[in-house]
Amino acid sequence: MSYLENTLNQYDSYSYNLALHMVHPDSAGLLDAAISSGKTIVMADNSQESRYNIADVEQSFKVGFGQVRSTYGNMFTIKIAEPNGTTFLESIALTARQLNIENHLLARYFITIEFIGRVPNGSAKRHPLKFIYPIVFQDIQMQVDAGGTNYNINAVENSVSAFSYLEQVIKSQITVEAATVGEFVNEFMKKYEKSLENDLLFNWNAAYKDEYSIEWDSDTGTDAWQQWKIQQAAEGLKTLGPSKIGDKIHFTIPNGSNLSDITSMVLQATEEYKKIVTDSGGFMKTAPGEPSSQNLDEFPVFYKVVPKVEFGPFDPLRGDYVKIITFKIKKHIMVDRIMDSVQYGKGITNTTIQNTRVQKMFTQNLLRKRYDYIFTGLNTEIMQLDLKFDNQFYEISVVGNGQVGDANKDASTAGQASPTVHDGVKALKKSIVEISRKISKLNQQKSGAPPSVIINREIQIEELEEQRSEVQSELDTKLTEFADLTRGSDGTNTNRNFLSASEAKDDISMRLRFAGDIVDDGDIYGPENDGSGGTLQFGAVKSNLENSADMLKIEMGIRGDPYWMGLPSSFYRNNSTTSELADYEKGGILFFLNVKFPIDENSAGRRIPRDDYTLSGTYRVIDVINRFTGGMFTQHLGAVRDLATNTSTVLGTLQSPQIVPLAGIGTNNPDAQLQQFTSDPAAIQESGGPR
Repeated sequence: MSYLENTLNQYDSYSYNLALHMVHPDSAGLLDAAISSGKTIVMADNSQESRYNIADVEQSFKVGFGQVRSTYGNMFTIKIAEPNGTTFLESIALTARQLNIENHLLARYFITIEFIGRVPNGSAKRHPLKFIYPIVFQDIQMQVDAGGTNYNINAVENSVSAFSYLEQVIKSQITVEAATVGEFVNEFMKKYEKSLENDLLFNWNAAYKDEYSIEWDSDTGTDAWQQWKIQQAAEGLKTLGPSKIGDKIHFTIPNGSNLSDITSMVLQATEEYKKIVTDSGGFMKTAPGEPSSQNLDEFPVFYKVVPKVEFGPFDPLRGDYVKIITFKIKKHIMVDRIMDSVQYGKGITNTTIQNTRVQKMFTQNLLRKRYDYIFTGLNTEIMQLDLKFDNQFYEISVVGNGQVGDANKDASTAGQASPTVHDGVKALKKSIVEISRKISKLNQQKSGAPPSVIINREIQIEELEEQRSEVQSELDTKLTEFADLTRGSDGTNTNRNFLSASEAKDDISMRLRFAGDIVDDGDIYGPENDGSGGTLQFGAVKSNLENSADMLKIEMGIRGDPYWMGLPSSFYRNNSTTSELADYEKGGILFFLNVKFPIDENSAGRRIPRDDYTLSGTYRVIDVINRFTGGMFTQHLGAVRDLATNTSTVLGTLQSPQIVPLAGIGTNNPDAQLQQFTSDPAAIQESGGPR
């Protein structure tokens, strides 16, 4: 296990080169070929001699789950200065004409970023990786003064356009009958294609239709999900869930539905998805509606949508290019997601489980960066650190365990795991409720009854109250037993700041609170259909997953690091991967923040730094901002605390790996490595370049 050094640290100094190119839409997915064949024209760069000088670039990259329709979003703000002139807009129109672009407003662009450094022997070396981001202009704002014109360009990567209202929303109601997930998607796409053809017949403003497809990913194994059978609604819920026609399940998909949501809808109608897949290929639950049967060293897997947008012929009627849009469904690991209080209680202070968690983060390349902060003597990267602690934060635990129908009826226990402390608590609570109902019913029977009946009822009530008291006492014992699972070995739960290493290992550095809450309809994509609460329980997990709030958020400014610019889209990797760049498609990417604070003084009166168990820990990145301003490359990381990794238990494990430099900056042939991502057109990321 090791952490990766910032590759730019191997230069004594470095600079960056920025360039904005225009490209014809039909070449937007083959940028290297377009460059070599002269199908691109440089519009602006950051050289001093440039007529249109790129002064600043800010790239905002959203990687948090659910922030951009379960996918990724890359947005740019580009500032261009034109001294003594106002010709940039005219230049756009003229350049588009040179490239035979029918409408200059439909031109596509790409921005390139590369680093040039000076190594210790004094020679200049180009960084092995060149980053290319195909973009679409959203708007251009300009300010004119006596010195010239400043242009502010807002842009997004091409792939983001796949999730616009016009491209993402179906316009006609579609009905589908299917028995499996794969059959559902195939039948839906056939009918969607037919609806697009019918719409085209009556649309006098379009000559061609756009093309859509959904792909399952064999590399991560979502292709196996196609075989999952769709559940029929349980008895008593058939009017709510999808209906059954023959051996098929009937779905009605209303107009206005999003394509990405349709995939979620059918997956949530399967038993497998509601059991929640693990990174090792198993399931978090033995059956929907049951508590987690896995420990915190098993990571839950959801999915992300990776889009690709290509362009077909120019449609003269609508004045736009035909779009060819592909959605790829990929597995996405979310290390920090907790299923329920059962899983949390069993593993939050368990040394073996916690250490296995950390080791798996390294082996899966989800944790590769370490940042040392105040009083560590090692801080070279952090420029700013802001923290926000939400004392009201809680993890949703669905009300009533998510069960639908008569609360007095037992939920399905098919495939239920062996009894746990949680099961015992649940059973005792249920007994108390049942006894209380009997007492209430007997009290009602006393009203207006003869004295003999009243006396008999009072005796029965007295016996039941005694029984309830006994059950309550047993429940209190069970609750104490349950609390012991997350309590220190000395029976305390102080959560102090000044713990020794031996005291800390059994303490919880950041205790999580669970609270019953309702699940929004938008988190379940359809009604409960299994009667066990599985759908609503999954909705609670999904809500927690997509919630932008968290107990501890940090905003961290660091020296620029190419690692956080990330790997290219899987559509364009051509099987070329490297741990030098974050793989945001694979899962939630984390970093370790190591914080020390001076607490005690030694005999010489010097403050002694001690480990801080509250702030130190693993954090999952939810957004990255790259800033190129005035020759300086800096980054902003927004992140949330991973509450499933207990710092108090594994701080030594997190601190032990060293930060190792990446070989090759000064010795390997940069041009040879550069070809991984730029010389093969298939290796260019049309939907964002090497991120």
